[in-house]
Amino acid sequence: MHQNAVEKYLEQLREVKQRGNVFQAFSRGTANAIYEEATVEVATLQLRKILELLVFGFVLATGEKAIPAYVSFAKYKNVKEFFSKIRKLNKDYYPQPVIQKRNEQGEMQWIYPASDEYLTPEDFDILFEHCDRVLEPRRVGALPMSLEQCRTANLRWYDKIVRLLNAHLVHPEDNDVAYLFQMGASDADPTCNQFKLVSENSPPKASRDKNLKHSDVTPADHLHRQLEYLRRSCELYDAGHYDEAVRLAVAIRNLVHDTEKSKSLLRQMRVKEQVKLTTSFGLSEKLLGNFQPVSILPLFVSSAEGGTSVPFPLPIPPILITVKEWWDEVVWMQKSTLTRKKIIVDTANKEGGAHVQTAAPEVIQELRQGLSQVSSLKINGVEVGSPENYHLILIRQFAHELLNSESLIALAR
Repeated sequence: MHQNAVEKYLEQLREVKQRGNVFQAFSRGTANAIYEEATVEVATLQLRKILELLVFGFVLATGEKAIPAYVSFAKYKNVKEFFSKIRKLNKDYYPQPVIQKRNEQGEMQWIYPASDEYLTPEDFDILFEHCDRVLEPRRVGALPMSLEQCRTANLRWYDKIVRLLNAHLVHPEDNDVAYLFQMGASDADPTCNQFKLVSENSPPKASRDKNLKHSDVTPADHLHRQLEYLRRSCELYDAGHYDEAVRLAVAIRNLVHDTEKSKSLLRQMRVKEQVKLTTSFGLSEKLLGNFQPVSILPLFVSSAEGGTSVPFPLPIPPILITVKEWWDEVVWMQKSTLTRKKIIVDTANKEGGAHVQTAAPEVIQELRQGLSQVSSLKINGVEVGSPENYHLILIRQFAHELLNSESLIALAR
């Protein structure tokens, strides 16, 4: 990077820092835009502007040859296309976050955080989509997720941005200098230090991920990866991409489904009998004794109180059951009586997750038609009628249960 590019990069970071201050003020209640929807939108706009500033930072790190890709991005806002183009120009276009910690000898060393701790290129695309969903004009006047969900998601995304940028390395293509940028204290300007590279392998390339080295992959790494797939697909589902539930079904199947020819990940880890999973089904215990559960989701119960949000709240305290009980639990009772296993396996195997079956089985057709006993519901406070593709809604809830099952999450740490 030429000195001029370094100065411009620092200027970008200064604006990121200022917009971060605005985000925190509107997200944590010290500032507001008169009413809640507008307040959330102002905070979300800061995330979107920060992403746009980072994109220009990638261009600065790559050089003038990246300008055509940036012009296309500025016009069409297509993150995947931009990343594809700039990766061909500089495979290390994305900053590598670093953390300073003491080793066993008490010496300070720079280490590289796990990929789930900071905003990755994959996260970047999901967050951009999330911002668009919140900020784009809405015909029905409601956010695609509840305000509380949006606020919580925004804070989680902002924390990932902070971890990416707090201290990060930029390594321009064909350059023997690495640039360490640090955001500094809240009242300080970002700084830059240059380091001469002593070998091709130092520092590690931004595109390298230690968890992807074949020899280093452990069962816990695989579990962590599957849970990350769940989390990312949940983010996309909540942003309005409801067919992501099909990919959720594949990840859930990988975790818990055993056959004669294949073993689930939990079986391979020899923990399937010990893990306890959270269930939503216990919510029906609060209903009338003659209630026949048509599904685990209490949509029609909460619709009289302004509607509910997706995913639906879990019982407090959580109801924990074994993996087998969770997998075989009946969660749908209409024409068919269905378990989680039946819904997940049929969706993964016949709805395009792992295989495609053009003529959907009768069970899937019933789930596509939705609830015959309920004529109208409110979701996020908006009257929506009776949902269709009910298996997608159910699968989103199943993922929510897994991502809130502490004994499962602990195994991936």
